[in-house]
Amino acid sequence: GIALRKFSKGMIQRLGLAFGRMAEALRRREERWGAEGRLGAALTTPLDPDATAASALREVVAFTRANIAAVYLVDGGGLRRVAGHAVEGSPEVLPREGMLAEALEAGRPVLLTSVPGDLPFRIGVGFGELRPRSVLAAPLCSRGEQIGVLLLGAVVRTDLKGAITLDVAP
Repeated sequence: GIALRKFSKGMIQRLGLAFGRMAEALRRREERWGAEGRLGAALTTPLDPDATAASALREVVAFTRANIAAVYLVDGGGLRRVAGHAVEGSPEVLPREGMLAEALEAGRPVLLTSVPGDLPFRIGVGFGELRPRSVLAAPLCSRGEQIGVLLLGAVVRTDLKGAITLDVAP
């Protein structure tokens, strides 16, 4: 017959945790694949940039669970908002400076976990405004040109940067 080894309670718990982490990683991967498919469909539907940005932003917000989000496109020396989620009270036009300029110049996401008080990215709520605890600025590129910035904010500590793994073909 087969010899059965007796495992300690600690070993069984560690094994259970390992399988739980694997299941969570698989669930997040499936969610990401689904979000990538929906985002791809959203990007191919309308020819209107504002409608495309709004449709894509809905999918990104659903996937990342961001509390506040906006798409800003380069417009002269600044950035003009073309789509937003819970952005009431945030400006329509932002200067091309700080983390926004850094994301555009570096061509990679910039994450702030200590959000400065002067960052004009706030969440309007019934009794006032909340400042996000973390903000991510991800550059938007088309044919090698930086065309805008995706801003995501969360009021709870979360891994916004890890959530931005959506691969979109140019």
